[in-house]
Amino acid sequence: MLTTFEEFLNEQLKDPEFAKEYNAIKPELDFSIMLYEARKKRGLTQAELAEISGVNQANISRIERGDRLPNIYTLQKIANSLGLQLALIPMD
Repeated sequence: MLTTFEEFLNEQLKDPEFAKEYNAIKPELDFSIMLYEARKKRGLTQAELAEISGVNQANISRIERGDRLPNIYTLQKIANSLGLQLALIPMD
């Protein structure tokens, strides 16, 4: 029986050790996905985003793969290039 990724993930999250590790990296995963989707929505290649933002294409690739977290300066350059605004939102 084939399952969706969400079903598989939900099953794995029942394991407390897995859930702890997953939750520790989830913000990075979410950011990588958000960056990829924002770039695709605007019809940009990584090379085009690199040219617009001044961030090396290899770094954009690493960020999208989740292999690298950008510093705040790089994050701001990418966000501005994609028409996004950085915001800190209080956790309630």
